[in-house]
Amino acid sequence: MKTQFTMTELHLGRRSAAVLDTLRDEILTGQYRPGERLPSERELAARFETSRGAVREALKKLEQIGLAAIHPGGVRVQPLHEASLDVLGPLLDLQAVPDIELVDQVAVVLGLLVSHAAGSVADVASDAEIDEARTLVAKILERDPQNAASLELRMELGRFFMKVSGNLAIRLIANSMRLQFATRLQAQGLRPVPEPKAFRRHMRALDAALAGRDSGGIQAAIGELMALNRSAIRAVLEAAGGSARGMDLIPTPPSRGLPSRSS
Repeated sequence: MKTQFTMTELHLGRRSAAVLDTLRDEILTGQYRPGERLPSERELAARFETSRGAVREALKKLEQIGLAAIHPGGVRVQPLHEASLDVLGPLLDLQAVPDIELVDQVAVVLGLLVSHAAGSVADVASDAEIDEARTLVAKILERDPQNAASLELRMELGRFFMKVSGNLAIRLIANSMRLQFATRLQAQGLRPVPEPKAFRRHMRALDAALAGRDSGGIQAAIGELMALNRSAIRAVLEAAGGSARGMDLIPTPPSRGLPSRSS
């Protein structure tokens, strides 16, 4: 099995990544619109001063992440809703402060995933795992919600629910979203702080539901906690000067890329 790359292959990979990043961002910012044909391999190679092989690799990756479709007559841009989760991070990077509406949508989905996983814990967890979850809840209750350690423990509890649920698909989707989402908030020093009194009330409700293996109670408590988290995230983004444009965050100006080949 091949375990090393030649210098030529490494150079090709770097050049391909540069082409990919630029074309991806141009698509996400509306410089190329859905249905529009991208420039030819030859035109792109000339623009980026690289080989057609590097361009071809970048176009293949664009197709893999759902932003473009390769046809015999050329490469056309796909609608954003056809894309994969791989574009989430770049979308969040379009503005200095991540778009509030987009972040809220991510938080909603993560909340649903955690709630579903946590609800199944009542049926599948061992007594030792229930005790472990309750220990995490107790540690969270001991700390001020504003404390960084509290946030890390809350994230650990969510990961624990995912693991115990045994649902690999949920874990993979949540991991992808969390890696692209939470890391960006943390990198900017944005730390959401839920309202303390309500937060502790719902955490105690979660503990009671775990003790009684009450699936509905667990999901209800998680739902309330995630709603608090969403409000806290929105507040911290608004304080940082963020805007809420949602799907409108992607402008649709006339194409400013290289001329497309005629149809």
